[in-house]
Amino acid sequence: MKNKKLILATWCLFVHSFTFAQNGNDFLQQGISAYEQGNKDLAANLWEKSCHQKNAEACFNLGVVYEHGEGRTKNYANAVALYEKACHLKSAPACYNLGNSYYHGNERPKDLNQSAVYYEKSCDLGAAQGCFALGNAYLDGKGRKQSYMQATKFYEKACNQDIVDACYNMAFAYEHGKGIEQNITLAKQYYQKSCNLGDKESCNIYKEINKQ
Repeated sequence: MKNKKLILATWCLFVHSFTFAQNGNDFLQQGISAYEQGNKDLAANLWEKSCHQKNAEACFNLGVVYEHGEGRTKNYANAVALYEKACHLKSAPACYNLGNSYYHGNERPKDLNQSAVYYEKSCDLGAAQGCFALGNAYLDGKGRKQSYMQATKFYEKACNQDIVDACYNMAFAYEHGKGIEQNITLAKQYYQKSCNLGDKESCNIYKEINKQ
């Protein structure tokens, strides 16, 4: 199974359109507009105001700003603190990034159990990357007791949101009976989906299975 690609990723800024109420959300929207126009200092200032008013997306965006040094001096400690605040406010990508900080030991002691906790929070809030990372935790026994069955549960959730490696892992699990009952028909379906999402290895396996 594949399990290394997305675990290293960090979620990027929310820069698409939102529909929110007034107050702190106005600052969020204005910050998004400023960022898209290249005024990252202003964007950071606006997101900071919105974050003070407990807007989860603004706190998350400000964390990304600090992590990457765009509009603020690069400061990973500040980034992680903001991810923690945003996660508490139910920001799925913030929980995912916080999970990564524990997984890698960045500004937090390396703690695989805690990383899995935050990946699960992210997944529960609808983040495909969090579901995939939690599947990896079960697959590798890092932060969760090793379980192919539990791994496939979360890979399925991630695949349903078009995470290509999760679809590959579901195909592999069905092909070889890892954690779920072997089912070549379903294996082919997942390989085909993974192939359609751009995984060449899945395309090759799909062709070979259809020859049998």
